Amino acid sequence: MKIFLVFALVVSLYAKDRPTIGLVLSGGGARGGAHVGMIKMFEKHHIPIDYIVGTSMGAYVGGLYAGGVKIDDIEKMLVETDWSKAITVAYPREDIPMREKQISKNMPGHLGVGINQDYDIVLPKGIFSAQNMLTEISNYTHTIDSNINFDDLTIPFRSVSTNIDDGKQYIWRKGPLHYAIYSSLAIPGGFDPLRYKGMTLVDGGTTENLPVSVMRKEFNPDIIIAVDITTPFTADIQVKSYLQILAQLTDILTQNNVQRTIYTLKPNEILVSPNLDGYNSLDSDKYAEIIKIGEESFDENYDEKLKQFVISDEEYAKYVKSIKNIEYIKHPIIDKIIIDNQTYLDDKIIKSRLKIKVGDTLDYDKLKKDIYHLYNFMIFDRISYHVSKDNGKNVLNIVLTPAWNVHGGVQFFFGLSDDFKGNSDYQAIVQYRALGLNSYGGETLVQAAIGKNRFAKFEYYQPFEETKTFYFRPEIFHSFKKEQFTANSIGVGTSLTDSYSIFSESYGGTLSLGADYERVYRLETGYTLKSVNLDTSLLVVTTDVSNPIQSIHVSEAKVSSSIYVKALYDNLDHTYFPTHGNDAKFVLKKELKYLGSDYNFYNIEAQYRGAFSFDSHTIMPYVKYATTSNHEDFEPISQYTLGGFHNLSGMPTNAYIGENLAFVMLEYRYALRKDELFGVLSVPMYIGGTIESGQVWSKAIIPVSMENLSFGSSLYLAADTMFGPFYLAFGAASDHNYAGYIYLGNKF
Repeated sequence: MKIFLVFALVVSLYAKDRPTIGLVLSGGGARGGAHVGMIKMFEKHHIPIDYIVGTSMGAYVGGLYAGGVKIDDIEKMLVETDWSKAITVAYPREDIPMREKQISKNMPGHLGVGINQDYDIVLPKGIFSAQNMLTEISNYTHTIDSNINFDDLTIPFRSVSTNIDDGKQYIWRKGPLHYAIYSSLAIPGGFDPLRYKGMTLVDGGTTENLPVSVMRKEFNPDIIIAVDITTPFTADIQVKSYLQILAQLTDILTQNNVQRTIYTLKPNEILVSPNLDGYNSLDSDKYAEIIKIGEESFDENYDEKLKQFVISDEEYAKYVKSIKNIEYIKHPIIDKIIIDNQTYLDDKIIKSRLKIKVGDTLDYDKLKKDIYHLYNFMIFDRISYHVSKDNGKNVLNIVLTPAWNVHGGVQFFFGLSDDFKGNSDYQAIVQYRALGLNSYGGETLVQAAIGKNRFAKFEYYQPFEETKTFYFRPEIFHSFKKEQFTANSIGVGTSLTDSYSIFSESYGGTLSLGADYERVYRLETGYTLKSVNLDTSLLVVTTDVSNPIQSIHVSEAKVSSSIYVKALYDNLDHTYFPTHGNDAKFVLKKELKYLGSDYNFYNIEAQYRGAFSFDSHTIMPYVKYATTSNHEDFEPISQYTLGGFHNLSGMPTNAYIGENLAFVMLEYRYALRKDELFGVLSVPMYIGGTIESGQVWSKAIIPVSMENLSFGSSLYLAADTMFGPFYLAFGAASDHNYAGYIYLGNKF
């Protein structure tokens, strides 16, 4: 009966003119690829589209198409985009400031709370960063006037979002098109919400996932064709994370409001539901298949529902000719730049990162690169840009929105280690970091720890010019450490089981001056003054021929007054499980007797770690060399050690101690399971192994050579957890030494 009524309506409408057709596209994540297939077939069979209304993925496809992007280009973008880079959880480590890289090395894991712009303690609003997705959308919309009325797009368009401040639906009728698209697909708790004109906008699917009522109210076309690709909720869900619960709740909400919409459909409103069984909203790697299903769904519904809307070639050519031409702003000469900076950072610093100036022709690629570099300061939720017309002038608008933790936060870390031989340790750290103390980015860092290493530290960090290249960093600290050493750790004796302890306590301060360049280089110099208290009994090698090995008790309080120079290079993509990049360090430290030091020696340390990957395989070489200048007495503070996991695995911790060290390791790692849902639904897991070789030596014994090298190796199972890296490992070393290891957190 309904089909007859539709047919009668179409006949009556064609008697006067062809009917106007409104296309309604629902949300459904990656299942929205079916919308592309449907539109392709609309074009192929000459069915005109006069209006488009979309929610979520429907707004994404519909908004780009209404903005003049060819449907084949939308298809290519969906299929070829690496969505693991467009949908990201964290900032790309290669391009974050060197300070952030150094802090992350000492503070594993992701436990903590943030301090927002209003100095409230908060949790993140979303898991995924808005920046990359907004940029991906604006790649196709940036030449459209950001003040455009959506009636003036190539096809009149509406996007549906939800204002979570009041729970009401928000209909986008004008404004930046990429805002309208992004906010409509910003899944609550998934993507960061969009703040716009005092509203907090998220996915429109929670209020109307199949926005037929919006089409009726906004355009009232003669015919409405509604394409529903809503994800059905799973009846037998197996909960693995809170995000799955969130997704299930979202699916229930959207499915319920879609069913209500379907129930209200009128005779002139046609529903098409592509068969997407077996595909879910996260299947971004299956866009080619899903688009094909959209095409097939058109064919399946053609005779019964869609054939009557086909128009002749002549009429379709007339329709195409009637489509509006948007006045794109493709190569604008910028007449004015407006920076809406909502953070504490000085506008001078913002401008120093943006190469565009008034009077320049805008290069979108260069601007995007500059914005990403600025964004990776890690204090912005997003940085967006759009060009608008104002009395014939081209205005570039840069909007900088503060991150959820723009003023810092409190982090927690708990780690443990055990070698299954009675040696176990734990470490608990709390860190408070206050950001934005001034407009140049001054900050304080307070850390306190208990466990194997007990310490407390207060640090102030202050960049002092616009590029944030140069900084000074005063610090005060107190630490207490207990280290276990084997009885033959200086290379004598036969037992690796007998051990002794060195207790050390120090307190003092450091004043550093440094420079960071290109976010991968750091050069720092500083002066440290500290009091060192040592207490130990140990075996030492002496020059007394009649009694070369003696047991001595060391209990001393000395002053260390030293300067150091440090050079760093770090562009690894991950602190603990990198797949590419390099990390190198060189440190020279000199004790200064003329400035009150009780010591008189210097240390040189150099180390390198690299990562090279293909598919799921990663090779990581590691090299370390350290030397201490000759001095008269044994000084525990100037010694280096070998032994323990990834430090001659299989040997006891601190099996060897000496004034000089040479060590090499080659590590292989295979990714057993990569991130699901772009990094948040599962814990990445790895298996791997190492081969290791090295030795320490003192001036009193023969320097290291092939004859006295020690060897080690390990096999491990590892995971990248929210608490930091986790290892379960087995090690084997020279002279039939074996050990098992369990680590949670950094290998301290």
